[in-house]
Amino acid sequence: MGLMLYDAAILAQVCQEKKLKKTVVCLGEPHLYLTAKSLFKACNDLKIKFPESLDPKDDGKLTGERFFKALGFEEYMSLDYDEYEGSQIIHDLNNPDLPEKYHEITDFIYDTGTFEHVFKLTNGFSCVHKLLRNEGMIFHTNPSNGYLDHGFYQISPTLFYDYYRKNNYEIISAHIFDHSKRGVTYCEPYLNDIYRTKGIDYPLKRLARASVSFCAQKTEQSTFGEIPIQSYYSDMHSEFSQEYQSKYSFSLNTFSLKMWIISFIGKDFKATLKKMLSYGYSI
Repeated sequence: MGLMLYDAAILAQVCQEKKLKKTVVCLGEPHLYLTAKSLFKACNDLKIKFPESLDPKDDGKLTGERFFKALGFEEYMSLDYDEYEGSQIIHDLNNPDLPEKYHEITDFIYDTGTFEHVFKLTNGFSCVHKLLRNEGMIFHTNPSNGYLDHGFYQISPTLFYDYYRKNNYEIISAHIFDHSKRGVTYCEPYLNDIYRTKGIDYPLKRLARASVSFCAQKTEQSTFGEIPIQSYYSDMHSEFSQEYQSKYSFSLNTFSLKMWIISFIGKDFKATLKKMLSYGYSI
């Protein structure tokens, strides 16, 4: 999927307040659909501090390395199953046997829309846990409702929430974005079981093309092998109550005239126009 504009703003908030920032590892080389200029506006929309090392007037497209180093990380790496995009760590996330030399090497992992392409998700979670140092964070951005055949899975936020909570990770942020309406970006915090508390029509009407934005932090008590029961059902059986809480919570419903115009034009010309207008900038 790459890193979208308002996901990047939330990620910037999380990273700027994080103390340990020696190394960041991206799962796949991320494609950033934003500029420093557009990020400045998104940070203002969400009342988030803009990274001081970036120029708010710079309309050039950001790279993953430049973005994360602007957030304070000293070293940038990416992980992939082969070398076609120049990744420094070559490993298939379907394989849980991550080489020991990569254990506990990073303070932050960004899942740039990679997990939905990993068939054996439990092995992917295992690799993430092994990569992270204590107090390290994993930040997922993955497709949810409305992305049929994009990957093996359309991920529900309950997967991340229930897995990381069961394995004693601290939940840092949990949000759902929707891009189904022309020119509109909608964001809501994940607070409860959407399907059952808001009704079966809600995902179709409000979250027709949705993505999950989720961040969790590893602690000394964190594990990776515990299998969760979906919280809705575990609540029914009194294992624990369904209480979705996180450190950061943002809401947004914003309109971009530029993206509204782009949504009406053909695919080839759309790509050219996006490049000309520095895709991600909201008019």
